[in-house]
Amino acid sequence: IRGNHTNSRLLLECVEQPEGVLQGYVYPKVLTGHAEIRGFGQILIGRFLGNGQRHIVGLCGFETTPVVNLEIGRRLLRRRFGVGHLSPVAVSVDSEPVNVAGDDQSNDFNVSSKQSLEKLSAQNADAFTTVSTLTSKECKQFLKKEVDVVTPNGFEDSFVPQGKEFDKKRKAARELLLKVAGKITGEELGEDTLLLATSGRYEFRNKGLDVFTDALGKINKSGEMKRDIVAFYLIPAHHYGPIQNLRRALEEDTPFMDDSNSCLTHNLHSPEHDPILGKVMENELQNKEGNRVKIVYVPSYLHGDDGVFNLPYFDLLIGFDLTVFASYYEPWGYTPLESLAFKIPTVTTTLAGFGLWVKDEYGEVEHGISVVERDDDNYKETVDGIAEAISTIALLDEKAYQKARDEAWEISRIAEWKNLVDNYLKAYDIAISKAQRRTKLYVDMERPEFISSQIAADKPNWKKFIVNENIPPKLSKLEQIYSNLYWSWNVKATELFQSIDPEL
Repeated sequence: IRGNHTNSRLLLECVEQPEGVLQGYVYPKVLTGHAEIRGFGQILIGRFLGNGQRHIVGLCGFETTPVVNLEIGRRLLRRRFGVGHLSPVAVSVDSEPVNVAGDDQSNDFNVSSKQSLEKLSAQNADAFTTVSTLTSKECKQFLKKEVDVVTPNGFEDSFVPQGKEFDKKRKAARELLLKVAGKITGEELGEDTLLLATSGRYEFRNKGLDVFTDALGKINKSGEMKRDIVAFYLIPAHHYGPIQNLRRALEEDTPFMDDSNSCLTHNLHSPEHDPILGKVMENELQNKEGNRVKIVYVPSYLHGDDGVFNLPYFDLLIGFDLTVFASYYEPWGYTPLESLAFKIPTVTTTLAGFGLWVKDEYGEVEHGISVVERDDDNYKETVDGIAEAISTIALLDEKAYQKARDEAWEISRIAEWKNLVDNYLKAYDIAISKAQRRTKLYVDMERPEFISSQIAADKPNWKKFIVNENIPPKLSKLEQIYSNLYWSWNVKATELFQSIDPEL
């Protein structure tokens, strides 16, 4: 069993797959005497907490953010935008959730089994945690259980380059980004070009890709921007490989011949139905000559083998000047935190758990991070706020921008694991305390410590016997059939044996 530390007898493990139901049934039968704390993540562990705590009195159940809450939240959002207005059962995530019953919604969205298991696990756990104040409200509403401790996600920055290596990687990434953008736009982009990015799952509304694009359109149409901005959408979508003309132009350093004014780096299935491309066209951001805002849409995962950049995500991220994550629904949000760790100023919203947490924990911020107010009813104001945040960074001089980069890095320090581990220790203390009180319920105080006399039992007398079948030669082929389990699910073979002896 992973994570079993003999000395401390501390066992932590995440069960994050549907197989957790089966594991939850088996674990109590094998863990006795091996664990004091067991930590579970997100999915399907109610069977363990409901069954295990009754049989392992020294076990603490520790459970965190149920994933079905997030699924219900996302589907409520899709329902809202799907019908064009706020559904009467929708949840206002910036305040106390209202008019939402988790059981009813789980039935509507066909996730009732997950909901029931997660509700059971939350109510049986010795310690119940979640990553942000946003999700703590959801837990209270959907699972009818108050969270014991909010445990923000920490960040381990050991993979962030340091010193000269950082500068070397940033320079290489920036050169590549400018080269690709130059080929796609057909323009020579200067060193002072602001390289801007957004990234994440393709959830057009949830991730705020709509307001982000509208903000870019507002900046472009204003005519006030004196500096080129290239916005990269690093959003995996349904593509079928890199555009070969672009790939050839990059390899041979020749012009990219493309008459479609496309902003794509990869061929996209059904581009006419793609929401990002539709929003780009709506805002007239097709990389026309004279546009200050340029678009590069990368619909591929960045694992280092995408065919255009051929760099992993973090090796490309380091080259950007600003990132924007205009979330409408984001329980935590690692992407803005990752940007800050790479000294990249970032923009997020008050509907992201991380954005709210920074506002509460860090205090006044100048330019390292902008947290734009967002709710159900201020779409236009959100667009204006994001446009203003982008323009503010774009207008900084070199000294002020370097200060913003330094501030971004400083903000990321508060989210290091070493600064957040106390939240988890607090949760462990709660779980251990409850488990210790529970142990006395199962102790038989009148039972003697030792059994003085040994119970006598008759020793079994084992005998060996062998039965040899005697099958007539004409039926000898039956032996080959019944020796192969294939007969048990082959209808014709089953019927053959039934014809010999229906009862047997």
